[in-house]
Amino acid sequence: MVSKPKLSPKCQLFFDRFANRVNKQSPKPADWELFYDFMAVCHAQRSEVDGTELYHILVDAGFPQGSAHPLSMFYKQGWSLLNRPEGYDQIPTG
Repeated sequence: MVSKPKLSPKCQLFFDRFANRVNKQSPKPADWELFYDFMAVCHAQRSEVDGTELYHILVDAGFPQGSAHPLSMFYKQGWSLLNRPEGYDQIPTG
């Protein structure tokens, strides 16, 4: 059996804060701020959890699939944005 990556203790703390306060059916603006905090902490902690794994974590935490899917997609997109490679802002000439 392959073990799946788990959230670090700090990421778990921020995930729990988000999951316990969010409107799981339809996140509100303040809920998104908590999600952004969670994403930023995961980035700082170099979390190995990807968007697909986060989807399962969200569903396990009681999120309906219809809410978990866009959140996990947004996490994946946010992760890509936060991990832009060095030099991404240079336009090649020639």
